[in-house]
Amino acid sequence: MRKIWFSTLLTLVSLSSSIAQNISIDLTYGVNGYANGATNGTFLNVSTMLPGNKVLVAGNPGSNTSYYLEKYLDTGSRDATFGTNGLVLVNINTNSKDNANAIQVQSDGKIIIAGTSDSDASLFGTYWDVFVSRLMPDGSVDTTFGTNGHVKTNLGTNDDEVWEVAVTSTGEIFVLAATQNAAVVNKLLKYNNTGVLDTSFGTNGVLDLPVPADSRFYELIINDQDELFLSGTILNTATNEYDATVMKFDLQGSLITSYGTNGVVIIIDTLENYTTRDMIFTTDGGLLITGAAGNNSIDTQLALYKITANGLLDTTFNTTGVAYFNHGSSNYGVTFAYSVVELPDGSFIAQADVIGNNNYDLLLLNIGVDGALINGFGNSGRYILPRSTHQDYNRQVLLQDDGKVIVVGMATDATTRRTMLVRFKDAFTLSNSVNYNIVPSVFPNPFRDQVKVEGKVETEQLTLYNALGQPVSSILNSNVINTSKLPSGIYFLTIIDVQGSKTVKQLIKE
Repeated sequence: MRKIWFSTLLTLVSLSSSIAQNISIDLTYGVNGYANGATNGTFLNVSTMLPGNKVLVAGNPGSNTSYYLEKYLDTGSRDATFGTNGLVLVNINTNSKDNANAIQVQSDGKIIIAGTSDSDASLFGTYWDVFVSRLMPDGSVDTTFGTNGHVKTNLGTNDDEVWEVAVTSTGEIFVLAATQNAAVVNKLLKYNNTGVLDTSFGTNGVLDLPVPADSRFYELIINDQDELFLSGTILNTATNEYDATVMKFDLQGSLITSYGTNGVVIIIDTLENYTTRDMIFTTDGGLLITGAAGNNSIDTQLALYKITANGLLDTTFNTTGVAYFNHGSSNYGVTFAYSVVELPDGSFIAQADVIGNNNYDLLLLNIGVDGALINGFGNSGRYILPRSTHQDYNRQVLLQDDGKVIVVGMATDATTRRTMLVRFKDAFTLSNSVNYNIVPSVFPNPFRDQVKVEGKVETEQLTLYNALGQPVSSILNSNVINTSKLPSGIYFLTIIDVQGSKTVKQLIKE
């Protein structure tokens, strides 16, 4: 799962609305816009944005004897202070084969990795089991976590899968996983901050999700109230098709019944949802979920599902809360969605692979708050990057704090397969002009129970974000925002006045 960090450079800067641009590759990044991994044969699975527009990626190096991480600087070069020239290889056990599937970075900079490990005979046999590791910010293993930095959990007698990991404000770790027995069983695991299963959760720390067998849940995120959101697909027995589904849990593993229908949102629409691939919190307090949908007569399309804060389809988004998009080109067939980010103006960049001419290429779309493509972006809201010499398998879109977009994936040709990062400029533009005559003042700072805004222009909306870029509080037509229930830390307050000017200020809660 990605994290979008707000830069302190935005402090005291009045921001104009985002302006769609004719997006292009940023040739100053890496080599002609591309940064390539150190190791040939890698399978990249996950990435995240770090402070300073640095990127951390993880997966399997191809040898199956360890998992790998690479860290890239804002320039596209690997960070020489991380591991060995930006590369870290981690082996769980001497004889194990390991694969990193999910990543989270704690507030102290420590790195949580979750994945699967093919255990040696002295442990659980020859099947893939769940593991969680914790690394230090420099890539070294944190030996205070679990056993020598790792913890392994066997979910059944067949292969286990890991899809996502999330960390609460107190350091508890949740892992979304599944086990392949007679049917797929989706599971949620809970560890404490030292790597020990919380036996008060579910059955000995493992909760079977209350969904039909062979459902598939891939995404897990946690909000600032430490509430868990899971998304996936479940089988609709009436139609014999899969429907996108969201569930909301508390930390004890109980559904929060005030959300949706008894804690569950099931999206039944005209196309079958084959899978969900990404889920983000939006600035209005809701969710946006990406997926892949289609039927027997329509090629797979990119699907977006917009959910309100109380668990309803958001009808301001394409009138139904659901929007489908294809590649818009006769050269391609299937469009397979992977990830999405929200821009400061509330529009979205969605990323997908498109398949055609025996090739995989990158597709980016710019979608407005109303669920429609924004024509000023690329070609009528779509941008395709064809590369005839490579197969590009794209996995994640990340947003820098200056508006540049990075897509992380794998590039293959006849002889190599490596991690690939490509950076784009002009996805949208932030105005750096500051009008000090209208910039409002915010006090107190540091704050405790409330924050007050005073300026020459009336305030229309205040939105407070945590250091991960997640909205934690918002209020309309008021110059005071309540902060009494927020934990201590760094926050960013977005102020929109009645003239449409936007200001972002960094604040600290004691």
